[in-house]
Amino acid sequence: ELEKKLHDEFLFKLGYSALQNEDKQVAFNAFRDAKDGKSQYTAPSLYFFSYLNYLSSSLQVALEGFEKLRLDSTFCGVVPYYIAQIYHKQERYKEVIDFAPTLTNCTFIDNESDVNHLIGNAHYRLGNYSAAIPFLENYNRKSKPNRDDCYELAFCYYKSNEFEKAIRQFDRVTGAKDSLAQVAMYQIGESYLALGKLLPARSAFERASEMTILEEIKEDALYNFAVISFKVDINPYDESVRAFKQAKQALRKGGADLNVEDRLERIEQALDHLFDGLIAQRQQIGAGVAIDVVGHGLAAKAQKKR
Repeated sequence: ELEKKLHDEFLFKLGYSALQNEDKQVAFNAFRDAKDGKSQYTAPSLYFFSYLNYLSSSLQVALEGFEKLRLDSTFCGVVPYYIAQIYHKQERYKEVIDFAPTLTNCTFIDNESDVNHLIGNAHYRLGNYSAAIPFLENYNRKSKPNRDDCYELAFCYYKSNEFEKAIRQFDRVTGAKDSLAQVAMYQIGESYLALGKLLPARSAFERASEMTILEEIKEDALYNFAVISFKVDINPYDESVRAFKQAKQALRKGGADLNVEDRLERIEQALDHLFDGLIAQRQQIGAGVAIDVVGHGLAAKAQKKR
């Protein structure tokens, strides 16, 4: 039997060897038994015990261990990162932000770009879009952001009225054919609209309307495409009438995200634009539109009777 003073050393070395051999259960048991001692092996045993709990998603146990090591100079470069990660995984975003000075002030901190991402994402989740920007910009510069990362930064620019920057970031998301690309393309259209650039806005809404993943986005994009077509075309009626008819048909087809009253209101709005066009330009533009105008009149009468 080992002497007491060698016991913690034996357990730590056993745990560390097991961890190197990927035998996590033996390592866990050894570090658990060594972490409460009073030797030079106590702190590293507690660190690895907390680390293994972190890996196995026992986050609260891991957090309690890491917090005991916050002031230990040996671990100040890595422990704050794990604490912030755990707060983030537990959706304690305000605590991530409150903990930010501890993270950024440690000159030995590891994973600096990931730390910036954690803080930026916490601000993003809480709707602090302007505050998120410098952290997300730092992360994007120093790492290889994925599409979700690009979208988060783009949305922060968008909500902060930095529309040119938003457009550039949203554009990095639109290469795929999925819901994220459709939403990003729609928001490119909204950003161009905010800048008063109708033609590129019209093009973006048209592209968003051609994607079929999110029906509500498709409908709104098609409607906005139709409205802008009506505004910008020199001879607008052929193009805008086609667009409004498509919008009206899409709205009538329906989706899960709009109720009947909202859908009828949008149809009425589309038909109002058609009706205004007929008044402004008295020319024959197709029997289908004439029928739509009659339908608009009937719908207006029906609405008055409600």
